[in-house]
Amino acid sequence: MIDSKPAGTYGGEAVPYVLTIVLPTSEMIEIDVEEHQWAKKYAHLMRVRSRWYLIEKATGKAVLAVDVMEGDQPYYAAEHIMRAQGRNAGAHIVCYGIGAKRADGRTDRMWILPNGIICSGTDVYSFGEAILG
Repeated sequence: MIDSKPAGTYGGEAVPYVLTIVLPTSEMIEIDVEEHQWAKKYAHLMRVRSRWYLIEKATGKAVLAVDVMEGDQPYYAAEHIMRAQGRNAGAHIVCYGIGAKRADGRTDRMWILPNGIICSGTDVYSFGEAILG
């Protein structure tokens, strides 16, 4: 089951990552994804040549990166996965991801799970459910 709560805090948990966008000029824009309407504020960066990095706040380490070409539609997402029934009913995790819908129509998605596993695409659901037991 996927919980549709918005990105940001979930049950008092702060997002452990910051989104950093690096432009071809080497300008770095650090975005707090918990900021209300951050995507609207930075809309001018959504289809330009850049590199997007998901940076772990605690270490400053880049955990995910996507190379964005002109015309691509990059994105950040937080996916809330919850155990609906069974012995761990109500348990949840939050997985964070970045990716891009490419100009040619294909989509690249990368996720990091709470245990540090990195996966792609819809694999996030099976790995997330495995963590929940």
